[in-house]
Amino acid sequence: VMPISALWCGPGNQEAGAILPGHYAEYKPMGGQFLTVLIDGPTPGDPATWYNLESWANTYNIDYSVVLDPAEQVMPLYEAAFPGNMIIRTSDMKIIEVVAGVPPQSFWNTYESVLDGSYVGP
Repeated sequence: VMPISALWCGPGNQEAGAILPGHYAEYKPMGGQFLTVLIDGPTPGDPATWYNLESWANTYNIDYSVVLDPAEQVMPLYEAAFPGNMIIRTSDMKIIEVVAGVPPQSFWNTYESVLDGSYVGP
């Protein structure tokens, strides 16, 4: 799963603190990986810095990978809304699903099917 967030985004901060940790703990033993991309710093449109990234990761005690995207390579891959979330099948790096906002349960059901190999889709 690739969560995409911004420091200024209230729902993204809620997701980082209250939603993703439980899902990561659930899916890590199944081979699930999370890679959060922090796009903006405290002001919309201003790129996040290394300081923002470190502070954010420490605030939410994130124990999975977090990165910056200074070249804005991720932006074209999702709807420009924060938070955004993507399921990427790592066996072929295919983007399976993209959602804007905190993902619904159906997103996590799809992720489970990708992890266990039962996913059938386009």
